[in-house]
Amino acid sequence: MKKTLQKLQQTASGACLLSSMRTLAPVLLVALVATLVMLSAPVANAQTSYVWATNAASGNWQTGANWIGGSAPASNSILVFSNSSSTLSLSNTVANFAVAGITFASNSVNYTIGGSAINLSGTVADNDTNGGNNHYFNLSMVITSTVTFSFANGAYAMAINQAGGSVISGAGGIATAGTGAGNNTLVIFGPNTYTGGTTIGTNSTIVLSGATPLGGTNSGLLTVNGTLNVNAAAGVYATGLAGASTGSIFGGSTAIVLNLTNSATYAGALGGGNSLAISGTGTETLSGSNSFSGGTTLNGAALAVGSSNALGTGSLTFASNSTLAAAANVAITNAEVISTGVNATL
Repeated sequence: MKKTLQKLQQTASGACLLSSMRTLAPVLLVALVATLVMLSAPVANAQTSYVWATNAASGNWQTGANWIGGSAPASNSILVFSNSSSTLSLSNTVANFAVAGITFASNSVNYTIGGSAINLSGTVADNDTNGGNNHYFNLSMVITSTVTFSFANGAYAMAINQAGGSVISGAGGIATAGTGAGNNTLVIFGPNTYTGGTTIGTNSTIVLSGATPLGGTNSGLLTVNGTLNVNAAAGVYATGLAGASTGSIFGGSTAIVLNLTNSATYAGALGGGNSLAISGTGTETLSGSNSFSGGTTLNGAALAVGSSNALGTGSLTFASNSTLAAAANVAITNAEVISTGVNATL
């Protein structure tokens, strides 16, 4: 009887185990298939670097023989332009070709890049140590995230849309970063329409030329921690002006128009014959020592000042109901103009 009971228990246990295995088998199979699919799938956003050949027969990006290894770059790759014996003009022939970064290697020559528009992301790095070589982008760029233009050696420049006819567009922004002594200069020619804002890092400079080089009325926050030269610009638009005391804006008699979408503080210097017009929601705070002479106009905006000469030497005009506040103990001596029917809150 005891042996019979043990056999029944063993049979029951085996049946349960078999039943469990039958129940789990489909789940395990699905998990195994999913794992195999994941292992065989390409890695998302994988980026490969392609290096330009020093003996390239032409400037065509899409010609494999022009690249070390003999293959033309795949979409979403990093392009490296290395040493060459003479100035080169390169051309992209595929519309909206995705580029995940561009590097100009040390000792590279002058490069001019033209052709069809590219979708640009990542970093554009100028590592040139060859002495005085510049790099020009004469093609349209679509940017959907912040693209950083970095300089390693200080003395050289990159320029966008120097030849005209090209546009920087998209929801992304532009940033600069520099190391070493020198200008670390990015020149941006307008008009452009990108909306992600512009950030100028310390030890770097952006020079503007033409109409709306930083985009139109909704062009994003302008942050100046380095130097902004607006001498040749015909209108600079931003949704606020920010930056540390290391920032400097100078040159020309340009209208700097801020359509605020939030509060922002600029502690740097604003000079030249430039003017400042502020509207929108939020408070713009100017806390630096400024010398601009074009005047300040408030169009239904809130402005706070943190130094006695924050408004430069020009007049302060209340064009519509606006507020002027003090962010510190100050003595403002600018002439004030209040339009008829406007409420000025001081």
